[in-house]
Amino acid sequence: MKKIFTRLQVGLVAAVLLASSCKQEKLADVMSKEGYPPVSISMDPKLEIKKGSSYTLNGSEAIIPVTLKFSGSTSRAFTLKAAFVDTVNKMIADGVLPPTTVPLSVNNVTVPNTINVPIGVTSHTFNVLVSRSFLEQNFGKTLALGVKTSAPDKGNSIAAAKGSIVVTINTGEIIDPAAIHEVAFVGASKVFDVTASTANYVRGSEFITVNVPVALQGEAADMTVDAVSSPDSVTKYINSGLLANSQLYPDSRVSGLTGNLVKVNFNSTSNIAYLTFNLRISTLLGTQPASGAPTLKMPTLAFRLTNPSKFLVTTTRVSTIYVTIDNNFFRPYYGVPFLIKGAIGAVSDPIYAAYYDFGGQGVAYSDNNTKDGDGGWRAPDYVDVPGEYSPRTVVGWTGGGSEYLTYSVNIEQAGRYEMNALLGASNANGRYVVSIDNIPLVQTFITVNPGTTGTTGANFNTGAHGNQQPHLSTVNLPAGRHIIKMAFTGGDPDFRGFIFTRKS
Repeated sequence: MKKIFTRLQVGLVAAVLLASSCKQEKLADVMSKEGYPPVSISMDPKLEIKKGSSYTLNGSEAIIPVTLKFSGSTSRAFTLKAAFVDTVNKMIADGVLPPTTVPLSVNNVTVPNTINVPIGVTSHTFNVLVSRSFLEQNFGKTLALGVKTSAPDKGNSIAAAKGSIVVTINTGEIIDPAAIHEVAFVGASKVFDVTASTANYVRGSEFITVNVPVALQGEAADMTVDAVSSPDSVTKYINSGLLANSQLYPDSRVSGLTGNLVKVNFNSTSNIAYLTFNLRISTLLGTQPASGAPTLKMPTLAFRLTNPSKFLVTTTRVSTIYVTIDNNFFRPYYGVPFLIKGAIGAVSDPIYAAYYDFGGQGVAYSDNNTKDGDGGWRAPDYVDVPGEYSPRTVVGWTGGGSEYLTYSVNIEQAGRYEMNALLGASNANGRYVVSIDNIPLVQTFITVNPGTTGTTGANFNTGAHGNQQPHLSTVNLPAGRHIIKMAFTGGDPDFRGFIFTRKS
């Protein structure tokens, strides 16, 4: 029984194979008789893109449709090759194109390597992409490029002398002048005052980060532009009188420069980017005439925009900016000077010793040893601030002869003031000098009797360093913004700060 079924199965398989073979032979006969007639492929010799033409312009490129024409309907899908060809220069030389025509390069054009043609069509369009940046850089001119097709498969062919096309683009007609991308500094002024707005800088414990806004007119895009330092421009403007009260700030003192430039990076999410660099506060304030005197001439840098990776640097707006920094602005601990009230009898708020100016060693203060007391207070400054006072107010461990502290003040009115220096010590050899803009106001031994005017040679002892008592002097103060310096010239008193009262 098993043998009978086995022979039957073999017979059925043979019958199926024979039937399949017959069908394949018949299908092959039909296909052979029907055939697939090839087509001849051609393009117009020239395509002019101007107002009213078929094209698409977006923020990054112009999309130009190029049409292939066939001698008949395609009987099967096939492929052919396409490539950018540099034929424009020869056509200009031969007089075929005007001498003012600007050839496009392969770097500014994208042509598909392979074109896929579907079945059943008499024409087919593929896209050539042209950099919008290059179009805008040559606004008002006529650009040209060449495209050549080759190697169609499946028996199709390129018609004689019809396998290439020249595309000309009239940039003045396809681009709206108001939509041209231009990079420029924000605003109409060539002078950028860093301290005019808190948006212009970020203040840290050691550095100021300056942010100068740069704008891209037109649709946002990923691109870069170089902001090149231009010290010669600063010198020229100072000498011409166009930059009053300025002094050149050298590149060597600027952090964030690569060589002599800063890369400004735009992205496709915003039309604003920033020229960013860092200035060390101590170095910036080091341009002052002396540690206790304000700067009269503002440190100034200049930057010029150039070398955009796309589009244009403006020719009509601000492309060179003069960055001025009022370094006096960055001295005060609170960002604004301590106010000394000018009304007769007015008692000003205390100027606490621990809130000395920014600027670091040799500028805002001088300390002759390592940090004592609260090691975290205003680190990395060496000024010694005892940790037992909360909030921190007192400076201790002073060393006579070389240590000092500075405070930026704004004096409402010129006049005579009572200056109360709050000091304490357990010895009798304390001495201090108070100056304003490095001009001494009072030089005295600290008085033994708190509340009386200091007199040269008086004994000194408040019983303990922590027992800071009033020490009074009458001083003449000028109006305006100034720097008060407290210098310790003898002994080791603890200093709580100043209180000023207007007398007359």
